[in-house]
Amino acid sequence: MDMIDTTLGHDRKGREALRSSEIEACFYELRAALGRGLRDLRTKSGMTQAELAQRLERSAAAISFMEAAKPGVSIELQVKTLFLLGASLEDIARMLLEPPGTPRRDR
Repeated sequence: MDMIDTTLGHDRKGREALRSSEIEACFYELRAALGRGLRDLRTKSGMTQAELAQRLERSAAAISFMEAAKPGVSIELQVKTLFLLGASLEDIARMLLEPPGTPRRDR
C-alpha cells in the first residue's frame, strides 16, 4: 500500500518541521532500539545474518543495516522481522523503553 502525500500543493513548512534535529534524533533512537532487539533475538535463536536474510529474501547486508539502524532502514521491516523471530508487542515495547546495555529478561 502506497503512502498518500497529503501535503501536495500545501506549504512545505510541515515537512521541514518533521526534519528537525530533535525529531531525527528520536527517530534514530527508535530504529536503534529495534535494531538492538532484532540482533538480540536473532542471536538467541542461533540464526546468522545470512540465514535470516535468506528467510526474508534479503541480503545479509540488509540485515546488518537493520541491526545497525542505518539511515533509510524501514521500521516496518524491523518490526515485522521481530514478529517473525517471535517477539510480542510487549517485547517490542520493552525494547523501546530499556536503555542500551540493559540486560533483557529471558523470554
